[in-house]
Amino acid sequence: IYRGFGLKAKTRKVVHPVLLIWGDQDAALGKELAELAKGGATDITVAMIPGASHWVNQDEPEKVHEQMEKFLMQNQ
Repeated sequence: IYRGFGLKAKTRKVVHPVLLIWGDQDAALGKELAELAKGGATDITVAMIPGASHWVNQDEPEKVHEQMEKFLMQNQ
């Protein structure tokens, strides 16, 4: 649900499989926001990457790749 820039909140949920990759050491966006994101989709997988910051793909590229590959293989 997007509420920024004065736009009205969308009430529809994403109905396709979604992978959300999150660093558990993200100082900008806390882990609780990843859990809240689950409300925006009917089928969401949250992959919490230990030790990664807000820049999870730069901190742990191998782990991000593993999570993406696993998700794509499960959702072909």
